[in-house]
Amino acid sequence: MAQCPNGFRISSHLQEIIAYLGSDYVFEEGSELLGKLLDVDISAKQLQKVSEYLGSKLEEEALLQQKE
Repeated sequence: MAQCPNGFRISSHLQEIIAYLGSDYVFEEGSELLGKLLDVDISAKQLQKVSEYLGSKLEEEALLQQKE
Protein backbone atom coordinates (compact mmCIF):
# COMPACT_ATOMS: atom_id res chain seq x y z
CA MET A 1 0.00 0.00 0.00
CA ALA A 2 1.16 3.55 -0.65
CA GLN A 3 2.11 5.84 2.19
CA CYS A 4 -0.64 6.15 4.78
CA PRO A 5 -0.15 9.49 6.53
CA ASN A 6 -2.09 11.08 9.38
CA GLY A 7 -2.59 7.84 11.30
CA PHE A 8 -5.22 6.49 8.89
CA ARG A 9 -4.72 3.22 7.07
CA ILE A 10 -5.76 4.94 3.87
CA SER A 11 -3.44 6.19 1.12
CA SER A 12 -2.85 9.93 0.90
CA HIS A 13 -4.57 10.01 -2.50
CA LEU A 14 -7.70 8.34 -1.15
CA GLN A 15 -7.63 10.69 1.85
CA GLU A 16 -7.75 13.63 -0.56
CA ILE A 17 -10.72 12.11 -2.39
CA ILE A 18 -12.48 11.45 0.91
CA ALA A 19 -11.90 15.03 2.07
CA TYR A 20 -13.29 16.36 -1.20
CA LEU A 21 -16.42 14.21 -0.94
CA GLY A 22 -16.78 15.04 2.76
CA SER A 23 -16.76 18.75 2.02
CA ASP A 24 -19.44 18.55 -0.67
CA TYR A 25 -21.73 15.70 0.41
CA VAL A 26 -23.44 14.33 3.49
CA PHE A 27 -21.02 11.72 4.87
CA GLU A 28 -23.38 8.84 4.08
CA GLU A 29 -23.71 10.02 0.47
CA GLY A 30 -19.93 10.36 0.17
CA SER A 31 -19.50 6.83 1.46
CA GLU A 32 -21.97 5.51 -1.10
CA LEU A 33 -20.25 7.43 -3.91
CA LEU A 34 -16.88 5.94 -2.99
CA GLY A 35 -18.43 2.50 -3.17
CA LYS A 36 -20.12 3.10 -6.50
CA LEU A 37 -17.32 4.98 -8.26
CA LEU A 38 -14.18 3.39 -6.85
CA ASP A 39 -15.47 0.13 -5.35
CA VAL A 40 -14.03 1.25 -2.00
CA ASP A 41 -15.78 0.37 1.24
CA ILE A 42 -15.37 3.34 3.60
CA SER A 43 -17.99 3.90 6.28
CA ALA A 44 -19.69 7.25 6.66
CA LYS A 45 -18.04 7.57 10.10
CA GLN A 46 -14.56 6.99 8.67
CA LEU A 47 -15.27 9.48 5.90
CA GLN A 48 -16.29 11.99 8.58
CA LYS A 49 -13.15 11.37 10.67
CA VAL A 50 -10.78 11.76 7.72
CA SER A 51 -12.62 14.82 6.37
CA GLU A 52 -12.69 16.60 9.71
CA TYR A 53 -9.05 15.78 10.46
CA LEU A 54 -7.79 17.05 7.12
CA GLY A 55 -10.08 20.08 7.33
CA SER A 56 -8.63 21.00 10.72
CA LYS A 57 -5.09 20.66 9.33
CA LEU A 58 -5.94 22.97 6.43
CA GLU A 59 -7.43 25.47 8.85
CA GLU A 60 -4.28 25.38 11.01
CA GLU A 61 -2.11 26.00 7.94
CA ALA A 62 -4.29 28.93 6.88
CA LEU A 63 -4.03 30.50 10.35
CA LEU A 64 -0.25 30.12 10.33
CA GLN A 65 -0.03 31.78 6.92
CA GLN A 66 -2.14 34.69 8.15
CA LYS A 67 0.28 35.27 11.04
CA GLU A 68 3.26 35.51 8.68
